[in-house]
Amino acid sequence: MASPTTHLRQLVNLISESVDKIEQAYNARSEPLPSLESTDPRLPEVAFEPDVLKATAALTAACTQLQHTVQPQTTQIFHSASAHHLSACLNVAIRTHAAEALRSAGDKGLHVRDIAKFSPIQPEKLARCLRMLASHYIFREVAPDVFANNRLSVQIDTGKDAEILRSQDLKAVPSCAHAPPLTFGFSPCSTEFQFNIAAKLPETILDPHTADSTSVDNAAVTRVTGQKLGMFDWLMQPEQSKYRSIFNNAMVGVEMYNVPEFILHEDIGWKNLPAGSVVVDVAAGVGTHSLIVARAHPHLRVIVEDLPATIEQAKDYWKTNLPEAVSSGRVEFQSYDFFQPNAVNGAAVYFCRQTIHNWPDKEAVQILKQMAEAADESSRIVIIGHVMLPACREQSSSWSFEPAPEPLLANYGMASRTAYVTDIIMMGTFNAVSSISYPPPRANHISLVSSNNGRALSTPSS
Repeated sequence: MASPTTHLRQLVNLISESVDKIEQAYNARSEPLPSLESTDPRLPEVAFEPDVLKATAALTAACTQLQHTVQPQTTQIFHSASAHHLSACLNVAIRTHAAEALRSAGDKGLHVRDIAKFSPIQPEKLARCLRMLASHYIFREVAPDVFANNRLSVQIDTGKDAEILRSQDLKAVPSCAHAPPLTFGFSPCSTEFQFNIAAKLPETILDPHTADSTSVDNAAVTRVTGQKLGMFDWLMQPEQSKYRSIFNNAMVGVEMYNVPEFILHEDIGWKNLPAGSVVVDVAAGVGTHSLIVARAHPHLRVIVEDLPATIEQAKDYWKTNLPEAVSSGRVEFQSYDFFQPNAVNGAAVYFCRQTIHNWPDKEAVQILKQMAEAADESSRIVIIGHVMLPACREQSSSWSFEPAPEPLLANYGMASRTAYVTDIIMMGTFNAVSSISYPPPRANHISLVSSNNGRALSTPSS
């Protein structure tokens, strides 16, 4: 009689099955398999195919669950408690322009002395930071104190010369169309500004004066800025122009981090809209998602809405990335406060991406009400964001999603980490919740597009 499959063996089998699926998909398209040694910042299209995304999520979840099952518990807790040191080392790599310095060195790499010359850092200290990163597969140490770029480190390469960056403030460096999406804004913002907010989060949510508050004025960020202002009000101050720029660039990076063109999910029905239909991108940032829609569906008109300072950046972004839409008038830019009535009534689609999670429930409902009031009977409201699923298999949400295969956590565990990190970022930055658990009022047709695990999921409801 065969013995029952152990928990460990179940995980190993799932890993093997997932690798088989990934290899088959890559081989069928004659694409080289992913390699840590690669310095190509792009992923092939096959990486974003639904079956490959699902296999990648299962593989990631199974590998990390297996590691956490067999590695000593004390080691796991120590690693979790000291994770901030990895973020600090990544910030050092960004501020010393290590990835840029290594770009031309190729596989041979550079000695840390040559990397350190682009900043005031002492070479031995830089080596220790880079070795910490290399031990987490960011950079490669090809010989003692000699480092080279790899698949992960190229994501923080701005595409500029290290010598030029040496004399520039990182926050003032404009975005580059050819740089990886995480380079500008996101990585510096996360390893510096969000790093400080995270440090203030425990005392904020445990302080009796702020523990029960849902006001943006009592978020952990106010203990970092020293001002009783919500994040956006603080960013809009003239003296914060550099942080405003880096924040907007960070939003481009975050949006591009998701599955390319997941906003084009067929269930939304872009191609079925009549020619000339108006699509309103509410709180658009620079309009990253609406640009994808406009490029794929030139029969649609797009209106990009955000605050005045951001709209100016949006104009530059569109002129660079889709100039035809600007010159032809297919895209319009409007300054808009989403707590006020929307000037565009009866649009075919109103969509709001990664915005509701920036606000506590009371304010989030106000934003949704303004969209609903502007909509007519034929309008569709599309909400894009993370769906915070419980780690257990019992489902209580009105939104139904297929759980991960056994014995994985139902929410795919570490493969869904981005969603849960985002949730904590929202708590610290806006006193908000990164989830969508309620539909907008008086909406005739609602689509929820989730970017969890990079899976494009849409659940329409009437």
